Amino acid sequence: MSASPSDATLTVSPDDPARSARAEAAPYLLVVEGNSSLLCPLPPSGELLIGRAEDCGLRISDRTASRHHARLQVQLDGMVLVDLGSHNGTRVLGQRIVGSRALQHGDVIQICEVTLVLHAPALPPPPRTLAPISLFRQRLTEEVERALRYGRQLTIVCLQVDDHADVQRIGIVLAAESRLIDVVSREELHFWLLLPELSPDERQRVAESHLRAVQRVAPSVRSGVASFPGDGGDADSLLLAARTAAAMARPGECLAAELAQRTQQIGPHEVTIADPAMQRIYALLERLAKSTMPVLISGETGTGKEIATTALHVWSKRSGRFVAINCAALPESLAESELFGHEKGAFTGAVSQKLGLLEQAAQGTLLLDEVGELPLPLQAKLLRALESQRIVRVGGSRELAIDVRVIAATHRELEAEVKAGRFRQDLFFRLVAARVVLPPLRDRRREIPLLLRQFLKRAAQSLGQPQPQLSDGALTLLLSHRWPGNIRELRNVCDYLAATITAGVVTSAELTPLLSHEAASGGAASPPLPPTDPNRTAPTFRSLEAEIRELEQLRMTEALAASEGVQVRAAELLGMPIRTFSYKLKQYGISPTGRAGS
Repeated sequence: MSASPSDATLTVSPDDPARSARAEAAPYLLVVEGNSSLLCPLPPSGELLIGRAEDCGLRISDRTASRHHARLQVQLDGMVLVDLGSHNGTRVLGQRIVGSRALQHGDVIQICEVTLVLHAPALPPPPRTLAPISLFRQRLTEEVERALRYGRQLTIVCLQVDDHADVQRIGIVLAAESRLIDVVSREELHFWLLLPELSPDERQRVAESHLRAVQRVAPSVRSGVASFPGDGGDADSLLLAARTAAAMARPGECLAAELAQRTQQIGPHEVTIADPAMQRIYALLERLAKSTMPVLISGETGTGKEIATTALHVWSKRSGRFVAINCAALPESLAESELFGHEKGAFTGAVSQKLGLLEQAAQGTLLLDEVGELPLPLQAKLLRALESQRIVRVGGSRELAIDVRVIAATHRELEAEVKAGRFRQDLFFRLVAARVVLPPLRDRRREIPLLLRQFLKRAAQSLGQPQPQLSDGALTLLLSHRWPGNIRELRNVCDYLAATITAGVVTSAELTPLLSHEAASGGAASPPLPPTDPNRTAPTFRSLEAEIRELEQLRMTEALAASEGVQVRAAELLGMPIRTFSYKLKQYGISPTGRAGS
């Protein structure tokens, strides 16, 4: 590499303080390429062409750079870097510039493998402006990856203003309040702050400081604060957590995401509602509860269908009982008797009259859980009963009037069952006067950290022992898990952790085999227990070094499987430097896919 007008490195004699001060104020670029570096002085005004061509003022030898790669324009009021349509781009502080970008003292410029550091202490700082929302999301994604890799703190703040707010003045206030490493953006009536490197103690204080500053312009502003990884393991989850907290905050309040929830008692169930989709669903259930129309609740197993049906009954004005029946567990020979009842002597063993579930739920609600499992002959009789609100007991001849509201629940796709001829189409249309679809837990990630804390606390209290704490790696692993068993699987994992973790802090290494087992079994099985053998022989011994090597290989293989082969993520799960992790992969002959070599 070479620099013009002079290729000499800028030097300053220590015996000349005046010359030293002038040199310190003179702008220059520190150019680092390969194992060498030089100082390239910058003129008071003019342009510096950067690239591989011979006519460039700063000529670099990296073959991946363009001949005319970029131009640095030095003006009286500042410096501007212009990308000249280069193939591999020009980056400032890690961000690829499009067109041009104003520079400031200390900016790091990356041109392929060449690094340029601008030294210009006399340069006036450029005015702070709001970043486009697309750039904000890009920076947030990058900061999440950085926080995950290096175990750093990351905070997101959402400020929600009303329709009459002066958004331009608010933007100016937030830009003035923020640090150079912060990113400020706006999306309609929401202002976003990306605040890296804040400790837990600083997080709330800084967020409240921004809120008070904006209150001078918009008194009714409200704020929500979310942090990584406690409130979300990815950019979308953090944005949702902060936005939900801002929406639930009172005017002038700064609400932490972990407090942005509504706990409601629905019959015997205590329900945590935080995800906006679930808030809308429960608001819909509250409206539907006032009617008598049949409702079909659908969703995967473990998503809370029983709680939703309980809400429809509890919030209704019906004075009768709430009666539930699991159609999948109903023997076909007894199904009709269970639903419609029977008269004494109707069949062998009918020693007395029995009221069916439709009668038992008089003036109340009947839940047909897993309704798709009903036998076809019984579906026809159920349809007639729902249409006429009259039934005939088995072995009887007299029609009896009923007053019952039917709610059906299923994890099956009933439309597909209808097409396959396993479910009557006329009954399907009778049951879906209204339909509520409960999303799986993987689509309600706002609720995962809240439910984790809640279930761990309850499980620990029931056992009379301290609540286990989750390391950042463990929490990130739990937040990224797909939870095929939904809330039921999450509760099982928390119960297992509370019962078995005695060290106080749950690590990712302890979670990996547990979650792998749960995923393989669809979340239905209990956590694995160590095998017992009453006839076991005395243990054999070998060197601790061999034991440790085997354990290390096992944990590295499990971490690679959990991170889908991403070595940086796998190393973070084990708390191991990435260079050490890569070296040990080769040492043990483990492929990046997680398979051990011979």
